Amino acid sequence: MRSRIPVEIEDDIACVGGVPGLSRRLPPRKTLERVASLHGVLSDPVRLRLLLVLLERRLCVCVLKRIVSCQDTRLSYHLSILKRVGLVDSERDRSYLHYFLTADGKAVANAIMAETATSR
Repeated sequence: MRSRIPVEIEDDIACVGGVPGLSRRLPPRKTLERVASLHGVLSDPVRLRLLLVLLERRLCVCVLKRIVSCQDTRLSYHLSILKRVGLVDSERDRSYLHYFLTADGKAVANAIMAETATSR
């Protein structure tokens, strides 16, 4: 059952087309789902550290493991999450697997760096 919107509220939002007009101003649901997913991915400090260190250069797993100080399985888990959302990718170079940021990953990492630079 829908609750009735008070007349004074309806009058106030009429200038933007009422409830339908406000709803049309929102980004598409798929876009919001992607943003929500991205925020979930970035909510872990280990994944943030991985993302930011990869902004410096592509790195092999052995270096990433030292930087975040975690076991192989945990590192693999975090890297797979970053890879799944398209922030990180990898390629094999002889016997080493190197991880690097995608274009989206670089954009997100740069935005985070800009934000953290203002709060230091």
